[in-house]
Amino acid sequence: MIVFISTERPKVIDPLDKPFNQNVTVGADAIFRCNPTADPKPEIEWLVNGKKWQAATEIIKEPKDVIYDPNSNATFECEAITDRDTTVTYTWLLNNQKIEDGSVKTDQSVLFLDLANLPKNGRKYIGEWTCNASNSYSFDVKRASLIDKSAGYIWPYWWIILLILILFLLALFLICLICCCLYRNRGDQYLVDEIEHKNGNDPEKELIASGFHDYQRDRSGSTGTLSSQERTLTKQKRSQGSLGGSQSRLADFAN
Repeated sequence: MIVFISTERPKVIDPLDKPFNQNVTVGADAIFRCNPTADPKPEIEWLVNGKKWQAATEIIKEPKDVIYDPNSNATFECEAITDRDTTVTYTWLLNNQKIEDGSVKTDQSVLFLDLANLPKNGRKYIGEWTCNASNSYSFDVKRASLIDKSAGYIWPYWWIILLILILFLLALFLICLICCCLYRNRGDQYLVDEIEHKNGNDPEKELIASGFHDYQRDRSGSTGTLSSQERTLTKQKRSQGSLGGSQSRLADFAN
């Protein structure tokens, strides 16, 4: 019995199913399509610079930190992608050490810690857990921690709060320093000076003429009014002036 097998060379019917040259920016995606038709269905193999292309292993779901609770269990999950022709193998490490313990259960990408049945020894699992996803030619690593909050857990961003507090105290110190300097260099001020200036008086010259450089004016709010001491001095000066004028007139009369 003779059997004839009919085969045909793969060919691309739709131009969009054929790869073509592309210019893309760094970090952007480039998509190449190849969808040939043939009988039997062809197998597709991609080459890069003449060498078979193999996708690198990449973890797309990272494990998350878990807070230790002796009354409950802890679960870490890790998921990776790689070349479809290969298989991803997951390895879990505690502080870079492989743990072989009946209380540590793994389903490849999932790590389960049965802490509820280990009330005394559960703390030995506290630390940094590493998920190592690999195939025959590549691997990827991600880490998460089982944290004991009762042992003095430190928030990872504590330094931000400390920096803000230091800057606030420094700004407050500078403001106080500036206020002190302005207060010490403010100069002598009299409460009625502004009012008297508005009324056309010059209290500075008046005080200098009276000889009381550090004398403060009457705070009653009256404007253009001298105190009793100033009035006494003014009368004395007027008397001296009148006396001098009288003596001068007598001298002129005698001549």
